[in-house]
Amino acid sequence: MKHFFLLFCLLTILQYSANGELIAFYTFDDANDPFADSSGQGNDITGTNGTAPTWGSDIGFADTGAHDFSGGTLLAPIDINAGAIPDMTWGAWVRTDNTNPGLRKIMGHDNGAWDRTLGLDNRNGQFRYTSFTGFGRPVVGNLPGPANTEDWTFVAASYDSAAGTVSVYVDVDASSTDDELVAVTETARWNTGWPTFAIGGIRPDTTSELWDGVIDNVFVYNEVLSPAEIAALRTDFGIEISDPNIVISRVSPLFGMIRTDIVPETEMRSITIRNTGEDNDLNITEIAITGDDASAYSLTDAPFALAPGEEKTIEITLTTGGVAGDYVASLEIQSDDSDKPTEIIELDATIELIPPATLLAFYTFDDPNDPFADSSGNGNNLAQGNGVAPSWGADIGFKGSGAHDFSGGTLVSPIDINAGLLPDMSWGAWVRTNNTSPGLRKIMGHDNGAWDRTLGLDSRNGQFRYTSFTGFGRPVVGNLPGPANTEDWTFLAANYDSEDSTVSVYVDVDASSIDDDLVKVTEPARWNTGQATFAIGGLRPDNTAELWDGAIDNVFVYEGILTDEEMKDLRDRAAIAGEVLRITEVVRNPDNSITLTWTSNPNAGTTYTVLFSQDLSDPLEFWGDDDDSVASGGETTTHTTGIFEAVDKLFLIVKKNE
Repeated sequence: MKHFFLLFCLLTILQYSANGELIAFYTFDDANDPFADSSGQGNDITGTNGTAPTWGSDIGFADTGAHDFSGGTLLAPIDINAGAIPDMTWGAWVRTDNTNPGLRKIMGHDNGAWDRTLGLDNRNGQFRYTSFTGFGRPVVGNLPGPANTEDWTFVAASYDSAAGTVSVYVDVDASSTDDELVAVTETARWNTGWPTFAIGGIRPDTTSELWDGVIDNVFVYNEVLSPAEIAALRTDFGIEISDPNIVISRVSPLFGMIRTDIVPETEMRSITIRNTGEDNDLNITEIAITGDDASAYSLTDAPFALAPGEEKTIEITLTTGGVAGDYVASLEIQSDDSDKPTEIIELDATIELIPPATLLAFYTFDDPNDPFADSSGNGNNLAQGNGVAPSWGADIGFKGSGAHDFSGGTLVSPIDINAGLLPDMSWGAWVRTNNTSPGLRKIMGHDNGAWDRTLGLDSRNGQFRYTSFTGFGRPVVGNLPGPANTEDWTFLAANYDSEDSTVSVYVDVDASSIDDDLVKVTEPARWNTGQATFAIGGLRPDNTAELWDGAIDNVFVYEGILTDEEMKDLRDRAAIAGEVLRITEVVRNPDNSITLTWTSNPNAGTTYTVLFSQDLSDPLEFWGDDDDSVASGGETTTHTTGIFEAVDKLFLIVKKNE
């Protein structure tokens, strides 16, 4: 009976620690929902990876519910990156089925940069329960490992951002409470890992360093718990709780950095206030916004009361008036919770205007006299690369336009896409593959061995897919698709965002249709120094590694970040050009009008629309309409536009009307 009493009290202390807010507690005790978050914060387990663990109602610590892991993980939806949770404490009760030295993790969000994890490791020292330091190794000290496969171990770690330390706490026999926890603290830094974490493995995206045994009572705090508080989780369950008890759920930071191409007039965020007491109402006596920019924020709620178990969502609105910059304010909540009578939530926001992306190169491959030309007008013409020269064809590209067919070699662009010169960058192309078998085949890249900026097909660390490198020793994974056949043209692009340290990959495996959304996956990234030019048709410009096998068309490179809408617009704009419509001649006349000639196979009565813009990144709806009813001349049509101002660049689209 003693163990059952302790577990009841454990839930109490975990929920009501005076100095830290519990953001998840997975007791695994609910037979109807063994993935539930018992903290009341709503962070339920979202799924599994690999072989789903086996749940049992009495296999856990003190014969409670738990999961037995033997080939897979559970996925928790919490972002434990230091940018989201600078200070953090987490832990669990575990029992291992394997005492042999090796790499087996209880929890982790690692993506290759020694990120926050908890588990068993034998690198750099003895086989032990430990956590990563972020410096390429785990914590060592005198941390113990498992002595047998019967005892339950309590293990926890705290990450202190102000001190720059990680502290690991271990008791290899958690059934006894009269011994001290083994505690070791080391210097640490926190690299950017995945925005979710795995239970039962080192990372949420693969089945690496899997746990072999049972895990119970996983807890996560967004604070550094003191050694005394962590010891109390294991031994001293007599902390008195308040009733009523206020619990506030929110993202952190609530506003923070907002990077946008258009400053929003308003930004809205919400918090949820809960009364987790059992008997008494929680009275919110005052809820107010204070600080230098308090007048820019507004609330919709006055003081109110919550019955036991009741919750209420509060909305906070920041009104910018379209002005970027810093906004400083706090939300102060006063209540009759005796432990936490005043709660303060930072509302600080920084709105940063993203400059519009600038087109650096656009390789349409449409000019039979110069199929290596940069059609952007920036002079970044291509050169022959390594291996077998690709074959140019006037009608082998997307929508029957000019393109290159690659079968053993590359072209080279003179643009230096290193992050030192292009911190923010977008690029992409339309491609068709001749080979759907899994493998390593790249469309573009400047790699020199350090997982630099690339774009193409890869089968490492996940499914065979269109992807880009993260810089952390692997490609982006997510739900990115691979080619379904050798006939369809695919639109593929990527953004590299230095401010957010992310890479975003966009894919449409059938670019001929525009009624579907692009598949987008964003992951943490860093950019190592690659080569000062990049290859088209391969991984790198200096050799014939990971060559493309198929056709490539309409390669574009931007300095800056294209938005999701701009990426979709690029895809849509190419798709509407018409099934076999091809511009064959463009003549600039002395009066600054343009004469276009195009070929097609129109039906009787077909008409065309001619659109124009000086900026290729403009959304299609902002392009000018030169003429929306150009009559077809049969297989060949000629049209002279109106008179344009003298400009250096002008982009034109001919669209067949429905």
